[in-house]
Amino acid sequence: LQIWLNLLWASVWSVKCNNFSYRFCWMPPKLLLVVFIARPDIRERYHAALLSFFEGRSQDRAAAAVAAMVGQCPASELVHQAASRFRCLELPALCFEDISDNAPNPNLFEKSCPVQLHQCDAFVSHSWHDDAKAKWSALQLWRKAFVAAHGREPKVWIDKCCIDQANIEADLRCLPIFLNGCQQFVVLCGTTYLSRLWCILELFTFVQIGRKAKAVHVQLVLREHSEEEDLVTIEQRFNSFDARDCTCFKAEDKDRMLSIIHAAFGSMGAFNT
Repeated sequence: LQIWLNLLWASVWSVKCNNFSYRFCWMPPKLLLVVFIARPDIRERYHAALLSFFEGRSQDRAAAAVAAMVGQCPASELVHQAASRFRCLELPALCFEDISDNAPNPNLFEKSCPVQLHQCDAFVSHSWHDDAKAKWSALQLWRKAFVAAHGREPKVWIDKCCIDQANIEADLRCLPIFLNGCQQFVVLCGTTYLSRLWCILELFTFVQIGRKAKAVHVQLVLREHSEEEDLVTIEQRFNSFDARDCTCFKAEDKDRMLSIIHAAFGSMGAFNT
């Protein structure tokens, strides 16, 4: 009521004095405040947007901190590098032969293209030691679900196509930032997934940056005609998981990654559970 009285008084004053009243200057923000108070749906949208903004900033900082520990470089330097090196590809551009093994193929890098952080649909996490055909089938199941939900093909980050084979180390340092730059985290979990330390580091990063559970999609990698056997093995891996038993190509990488996990959780037991 006070706002409307002020508006009426400002109008009368302006007519009487043939001059613009300063009171008009306060009208737009006051009217916006009235609308904000009177409309709960607007308040809720504003509150959600504000929370999302601060949550995103917090996740960016956490990802940069993990990358700094992994790459042993200043976080600001890695953020700059990751922004210039981040890539993705549309999943239909990938065929089974492209990821049937982990043999380096620099030509696959050309299938991906530069993209801004947070503009990629999914980070695909997998173990090269899992069965290739079963892994491909699991990936296609996720793709089908994505297309059904979004009405378009997904854009993904996947190591063999998005890591520059001419500068692997530079991209591996940026891996936590790359993961955070994707909207979803797709885990192709087979019998060896939980035994590979780089896979565990990706899981660690996902937890550490505070991403929500709805952003992770786990697809089981089960060999044809051996589904029951593989399910039992995966369950056993989960029940007996210990990051210290995971393997890594370089011993120094394993020591550094385990020390990062230990520093974040206080003990390996806390992380394992």
